[in-house]
Amino acid sequence: MEFGKKQKKIINNKPNGHLLIKGPKGSGKTTAFIHKIPSLLNNYCISKDDKILVAACNEEYSDYFYSVYRNIEGEKYHQNSFFDEDNSDKLEIRTIDSLVSYYLNKYVKNNNINLTLASFEECEAELKDAIRIVSKRYGKKKAGYIKFRLY
Repeated sequence: MEFGKKQKKIINNKPNGHLLIKGPKGSGKTTAFIHKIPSLLNNYCISKDDKILVAACNEEYSDYFYSVYRNIEGEKYHQNSFFDEDNSDKLEIRTIDSLVSYYLNKYVKNNNINLTLASFEECEAELKDAIRIVSKRYGKKKAGYIKFRLY
């Protein structure tokens, strides 16, 4: 696969804090990012507990990330030295929903509390109250909401 100049920069540069990758759909953002993962695994997952987490917005993207990664995994994993370990098991690709659910459940269990989901009516009442507070704070600005349901 041939990469453009910007994609090569993402793949080959050392990480230096957060990186925002912007571009239109189909421009190769995800592919460049996924091609960066083997370098991160080989050079930055030194301790046994070090891992890389990729948070996907939904299951479809999670599956796509895995399929692209599996396609490059064989060609990218070249050990740097005799003493390097195989770090391929240190990559975790999860959906944001699964992460939120995991940490919420962990919090509930660690704090021995009982939580229940709010009803639609309770959510609507809280939303109306929040809109009232924001409207009061910002004066003449109009605020409102659109009623919808998730199925």
